[in-house]
Amino acid sequence: MCGWGDIAITLFDLVVFLLVSTSLRINRLRIREREKYGSEILPGKPLYNKYTSFIQWASEYDYGDINMRSRALHEEWLKKIPCAIIRLEGDYSIDEQIGIVSNKIFN
Repeated sequence: MCGWGDIAITLFDLVVFLLVSTSLRINRLRIREREKYGSEILPGKPLYNKYTSFIQWASEYDYGDINMRSRALHEEWLKKIPCAIIRLEGDYSIDEQIGIVSNKIFN
């Protein structure tokens, strides 16, 4: 929502910032892309170049500057947020994530 969604910031009660390791994130993206596009992302196939470019771009998230979709950009954006922020950094299970967020909301 950086930039385009800033108009809604005053409506937020809580922001959840989810951050997982680069390797886990990229692995999840590879799985998602294979499920979505199948063999079309394999070498020599129509979507291979787009797929490899996308994975390369996504790999730069942790190290990119604020001029791209990156952790640095998101960290700067979070500084503008006037409400509570929950940072979920690591490989939490879905149940753990729900528990952390629920505890913040209901306690």
